Amino acid sequence: MARIMYQKSSHVLKSRLKQEHVQRKLHMLELHHGESYAHSIRVGLLSTDLGFENGIEDVFLLADGALLHDIGKVCIPLNVLAKPGPLNEVELEVMRSHPRRGFELLAEPMYETIRKVGIGHHEYQSHPYPRRELRDSDAALEPLKQIIAVADTGLDRGVNDATMHNDFQGRILSITDVATCCSTSPDDNYGHGTHVSGTALGNGVLSGSNPGSKSYSGSYAGVAPETELVFQAIGDDNASLNVVHPPALISGLFQPSYNQGARVHSNSWGSNSPSIFGSYQSVARDIDKFIWDNKEMNIIFGVGNWAYQGGG
Repeated sequence: MARIMYQKSSHVLKSRLKQEHVQRKLHMLELHHGESYAHSIRVGLLSTDLGFENGIEDVFLLADGALLHDIGKVCIPLNVLAKPGPLNEVELEVMRSHPRRGFELLAEPMYETIRKVGIGHHEYQSHPYPRRELRDSDAALEPLKQIIAVADTGLDRGVNDATMHNDFQGRILSITDVATCCSTSPDDNYGHGTHVSGTALGNGVLSGSNPGSKSYSGSYAGVAPETELVFQAIGDDNASLNVVHPPALISGLFQPSYNQGARVHSNSWGSNSPSIFGSYQSVARDIDKFIWDNKEMNIIFGVGNWAYQGGG
């Protein structure tokens, strides 16, 4: 099976390398820095393999994006790009400009989707960049198929129909009430879940964006305005209590959202008890176990309202 997958990926890659719009840009990279060119070929092959394995519909577009993800390195001087030792702070800034430079190099209409792969390919690491540039342009995260899960108080009116906030309509995969106590609906009595969801993926249509033309500048669109949402409500019906009731993390939150395709899971809850701050509780072990077993899953927790006191 692995051999068949490799053969299919190789066939796709060879066909894409013959495409003039891909070949022309890659040739620039090959002339500038051979190792970056070889790296791009390897990433293209690996990405296509993963595309076949995960049932990605358009593996040709995926291959093109992977092959040209580092095209911006043609703008990086060789004394930085090929430096054998560690880069200093100035050199690091130069190196970190390559996603933006690649985005600028792929300005022609034929690269409209491909260029967003390049500018976002360093977003999912311990020190992501270029976040400010992504937010300040129309190149906000717009993956081909990205799904975000949010576990929070609730979402707007709690019903996925015409009454839902316009910034979310058409992109909600599910809204479920998974609170273990004191909740009768996934609506948002407190407001926090709607706020977090809007920050993550609201498309800003009520503040002037035009999602049809992928224009989000000047609006209150979230970081990833074209992604889809799996929402898990855990809030108490009594908003004045400001409490949530999450279920068992793996079986109640992470696994169900993972099964629906989410690979980012946002959480804005935790304990405010100083007695457990800094300790390794069973909740933390469950989170670590799920990430270990599902390494493509990103589980995110907000710092908490008690951070300034040393907890949260």
